[in-house]
Amino acid sequence: MDYNKRINVRKSEYVDGSTVRKPVYEPRRRHDRVYVEGRRVRNTVLGEKHKEKLDRYTLSSVMGFVMACTIIGMLIIANITESTKVKDAQGNIVLLENEISNLTDENENIKYKIDSYIDTEEVIKQAKEELGMVEASDDQISFYKKTKSEYINQLDDIPEK
Repeated sequence: MDYNKRINVRKSEYVDGSTVRKPVYEPRRRHDRVYVEGRRVRNTVLGEKHKEKLDRYTLSSVMGFVMACTIIGMLIIANITESTKVKDAQGNIVLLENEISNLTDENENIKYKIDSYIDTEEVIKQAKEELGMVEASDDQISFYKKTKSEYINQLDDIPEK
């Protein structure tokens, strides 16, 4: 069996219900060979349709298509450029946030160092000697709970209980 017959067997009906038919082979049709300017060209219906499609493309339609593709390409490039700028800006924001965090930590460390230089014993000594202040005794100190909120106003009345 040659190649053409095998292809035709696959395309033909072989089994119909419970009966088996003998396959009918249709040989391939050879296309008439046509020569144009010394080259062999197939003279088929598909070739003629293809030529008709090519005749529809005029210079203005091709130029319009090229212009549309160029504009779309330029828009894609602009979009990629803008998204790159946004990503760079986001990276800069992260760097600045890290810098702010580092500066905040540094400020807290400096504030702690400043607070550690204040000698509370010296403050108590100056308050007693120069200002005539005395420490409160245990019976003078009273503790109470604020029920409305955690914020305590110094000018509020002190509750009795």
